[in-house]
Amino acid sequence: LGIHYVGEMHKNSFMRVIMDQLTDGQLDWVPMANPYDVISIGGREYTLSSGRETFAKELERQFPEEKEAIKEFMRLSKIIRGHVPLLGILKVIPLWLALLLIRLGVIHWISPIFKLACSKHSEIINKLTTNKDLRVIFSYFYYGLPPKDSSFFMLMILIHHYRNGAWYPRGGPGEIAFQIIPIIERAGGAVLMKARVGQILVSESGEAIGVTVEKKGSKVNVYAPVVISDAGIFNTFGKLLPPEIRSKRGAFLEPLYGSVTQTLPCLAQRFTKYAALPREEVSKNVPMAFISFPSAKDPTYEERHPGCSCMTIVTMARYEWFEEWSEGRLRNRGADYEALKMEIAQKLVDMALEKFPQLSDKVIA
Repeated sequence: LGIHYVGEMHKNSFMRVIMDQLTDGQLDWVPMANPYDVISIGGREYTLSSGRETFAKELERQFPEEKEAIKEFMRLSKIIRGHVPLLGILKVIPLWLALLLIRLGVIHWISPIFKLACSKHSEIINKLTTNKDLRVIFSYFYYGLPPKDSSFFMLMILIHHYRNGAWYPRGGPGEIAFQIIPIIERAGGAVLMKARVGQILVSESGEAIGVTVEKKGSKVNVYAPVVISDAGIFNTFGKLLPPEIRSKRGAFLEPLYGSVTQTLPCLAQRFTKYAALPREEVSKNVPMAFISFPSAKDPTYEERHPGCSCMTIVTMARYEWFEEWSEGRLRNRGADYEALKMEIAQKLVDMALEKFPQLSDKVIA
């Protein structure tokens, strides 16, 4: 969230009700201005606007020859939005019945969502349009996998998530934790800071029973009836679980960016070449960047940090480029590591200043 924004925070929405419950209604969400995003492709700019009708109409205005493709795209989005509960139902019915429905193909008679969930995003998008820029925009809401490997269903869920617009927490992302902590403590819970989890404790039967926490050079075991990890699949299965458990989960640890490609052939070639580069050449060949200004979204930022702004720039990287320092501690990985990071960072700053030349004399860190 510190990078960008969240959707579905309008009044009385399901997500807003949940967040109001978690924060006792003390967290205020500020809607972003329209358009909320600008996509730049080879010097051409396109905008994304909020609103169920406006989102599609603005796309049609920018791509007048692609109205049919946009209408079909939105039709598929509506199907997915309305049929999502069926996926939940398939999960809660008896396993034997779910497998029977799948093997007989009956689920496809019930709803097209099951086929869409198994379809690759690029396959459907490429059938909708031959316009390369529109393909990129249809694939814009990226969640970690390139369109050729990602589910059409997942990307459409993200598009639906932002159709009513985007919101940012007043006071910045830190307000989320600040407002949730009292609710946790009121329920008898505790929030520990600077308590690094070293390992998930597992019983002889293979059940998670707690975690090992590192505190002032020593390790403390904290036991719990339920252990929830939000550290991601690679950290959870690759580092936090005991070795004997990890060995049984090897199939889950394939590199996520084994091949980096995109819907556009030109981008596919650029990303493939970029991913194959030795780390010494990375900083000179960064192919894309995501630029955001968190400070511009928070109306209280100027009050809290007068005269200052914050810009965030994100790009892709391969783990192998930094693997040499994987055992090092945060902020203590040596001069070579810092030099590589700063080379890439400078390239990203140069790309941002090319887009926003008025900021050339404003960068101080």
